[in-house]
Amino acid sequence: MKGMTAWLTILILGVVPVAAVAQTAGGLPQPEHRSSLFQSTPPTYAIHLLDGRTAIVWWDSRSDPQQPRWVCEVPPLRDGTEASVTVLPVAHGDWRGALDTAKTTVLRGCVADGM
Repeated sequence: MKGMTAWLTILILGVVPVAAVAQTAGGLPQPEHRSSLFQSTPPTYAIHLLDGRTAIVWWDSRSDPQQPRWVCEVPPLRDGTEASVTVLPVAHGDWRGALDTAKTTVLRGCVADGM
């Protein structure tokens, strides 16, 4: 009887958690599917402005797939002024440069974090 209890304890404490971890780990890695025309989730960054609005800096590869670019988009004010969209002259992978360019040129003096 003691031998059976010992084996059941080993089975429950040893094998069952391993099987549960193997099942929830996900299995074999799957290759990524990438569309050549559109990026499903383009990088997007929010910049809070002093007047309560939020400017968006994002990688636009949908408007013109042949020439993707960084864009800074500022929403309209409540007084009826139009939204502004500015193309940022920054390289593809340089998201820090895009944020810096947006803060120092397009949004100069308007950023809530002091820049």
